[in-house]
Amino acid sequence: MATKGMIETIIKLHKDYCCLEDPLPDLMSWFEVHTHGAHLLNHPSHLSICGPSDFANDRLGKMIEAISWNASVTTFSDLSLQSKTNQEKGIGTRIIYVEKKLRHSEEYERLCQLMRDGYLKNGQTASREPAIVTPVVIIGNGGLIDRKIINRTIPLYATPFHKSVPAFLFSKVENIVIEAKALIEKFWKDDLPTILDRYDTFPRIDWLKNQDEQSWLPILAPAKAYSDLLDQPVFFENMLTLAKKMVTSRKMEESAIPLEQKVLEAVLAYVEEKKPLKGRKSNSQDDFYYGPEMFEFVKTMLLQPELRKEEISEILNDHQVVKDTWRPRFKESETKVEESHRGKKKCTKEKTEDKITQPTCYALDKVQLTEALKTYL
Repeated sequence: MATKGMIETIIKLHKDYCCLEDPLPDLMSWFEVHTHGAHLLNHPSHLSICGPSDFANDRLGKMIEAISWNASVTTFSDLSLQSKTNQEKGIGTRIIYVEKKLRHSEEYERLCQLMRDGYLKNGQTASREPAIVTPVVIIGNGGLIDRKIINRTIPLYATPFHKSVPAFLFSKVENIVIEAKALIEKFWKDDLPTILDRYDTFPRIDWLKNQDEQSWLPILAPAKAYSDLLDQPVFFENMLTLAKKMVTSRKMEESAIPLEQKVLEAVLAYVEEKKPLKGRKSNSQDDFYYGPEMFEFVKTMLLQPELRKEEISEILNDHQVVKDTWRPRFKESETKVEESHRGKKKCTKEKTEDKITQPTCYALDKVQLTEALKTYL
């Protein structure tokens, strides 16, 4: 059966030549199959791989580049080349190398912003056609911290190697790669209805709630289809166990992060993403203010709706991030429904009234915000 041959070929390819130990070979096997079908599922997952050294990361990247469809390699020095990116067509896999630790560097902020702005949408942002998001593999020594990125990314942490890392030579596995890709293309062509059925009807799993489903469903749903087609439930069970282990591990790591750090990270993401209000002129220059919706953004990003505005404000003030506060007057329209009875008929009438509000807005010091985050490294 083609499906069984495809799985055996991919696993052989990864286990024989991938320098990292489990769970990477199995996960990369499914990720490779998934990236080829990303335009069909329209929901690709991203990988963030943290290797033990730049040398190991380079070897791993070379392998991923060889097995991926239409792979394009980018370093942070190339991230500003928007025109080059927008000329690329078709589904592929973008591999981004990080030469140093990310965290709160300027390059990291630029990467987050470009991903939010549709940097990886293959030049379709200006057209009316649906945007196609390119699967991304980020390789480096540091981990991702931006909630809007990590929530759609599967993080992998490679342990130090017990033996030397061999150089990856594509010529050694070229025939296996060609065979694997041919089998994958045949699988998607012949079994697409089965895959889409599993994708649309995949059951709700408690430990995959919220954003984790976005990362794992495009991998787990095809795994379920493979298991059913082969009549071998062990394939899906193994992948489900691996997913649970990685999701649980990530959530445990996140629970250990101080609330102050989470809030500062979320506020920085808001500042990078949202357009501020233009405030009062001070010393011949304009300050830009952020309104009360900033607090709702932070609570939504942290998945903590019970977090109070006062707690967030206190954290910002403690870290000397707030430069100034301002209470501008906003005129908001409020629609009220009035009911009246005329004889036996009940009449309703909408009445619009203007309401003046004065919410507190904040001018934030972005430099101080970045410096404050560095204290948590």
